[in-house]
Amino acid sequence: MAHWYLDNRGSPELFGKDHRKWGRLQGWPLNKDGSPKKAISDREKVALGLVPGTTDILKMIGGGKVDGLMMWSARLGIKAGLKSSDMEGALSTYMKERDKPSATGSGIHDDLKNHFAPLYKKPISTFGEIDRDGVEPVSTESTRACNEVERWLRNAFPGYQISALEQPFIDGSYALCRNPYAGTVDMRLEPAGRTDPNDPSNRENNIFIDFKTTAKERAPYPTECSQLEAYSGWDEKKFIRSRTINMYIDQGTGALYNVHEWSKANREAGMEMFALAHALFYSMCDWKLEE
Repeated sequence: MAHWYLDNRGSPELFGKDHRKWGRLQGWPLNKDGSPKKAISDREKVALGLVPGTTDILKMIGGGKVDGLMMWSARLGIKAGLKSSDMEGALSTYMKERDKPSATGSGIHDDLKNHFAPLYKKPISTFGEIDRDGVEPVSTESTRACNEVERWLRNAFPGYQISALEQPFIDGSYALCRNPYAGTVDMRLEPAGRTDPNDPSNRENNIFIDFKTTAKERAPYPTECSQLEAYSGWDEKKFIRSRTINMYIDQGTGALYNVHEWSKANREAGMEMFALAHALFYSMCDWKLEE
């Protein structure tokens, strides 16, 4: 899924697949019936003021997972062809199967957000004392994921509080990037009782967490380190000693099967990887064939 953002008067807005939103942008190409075109180039999107998300930028380099995704997609295509008697049927079956993991993962992400929303800015050590009547996950998988993530947080960071939850951002100040990029922070933690979140010394205590729902257990991808590095913010002159963590959830069972904190060496490499992908993305948008 493509992730593009617009700075809507200082409030980043995720566009995603909602093409009705795109039609609001002045200059967006329209079909003959007046509806916004769905397929336009990245260059055209940038020219219209949209900002690419980190995941779209990192697709420029793949990060070691491209071969796996291509093989998974090929297997789905073969299965769809075996189940169908014609091309249209095969294509319909393929697209339904292709989108299942995304829909399941999005559902778990939404339930995690709803589960933790009442706990925003509350000390994690008090999570068990807070009334959350009416906030129920929609599936048994989500219930398990929410409970296991909360249990892990209470054990690992009792002295912290949630300071961001599914928060979109647009960053134009990345030291190594000339152009802006955007994303959505799944969860950010800060020390409980923090009085001035803008104090530079407090940034060193931030913990950025990104949830990954997977069809089966797997190892972390390098691009996931780069994604979190872009979220946490990198200062070329001073390494921001925040911490970055990926939490991996089995979308079939809801089990939290791995929690991986990235090392400083990984983060330095991840920062460089993101900067290279970012430069390549915008270079491709700027490139024009000269006659």
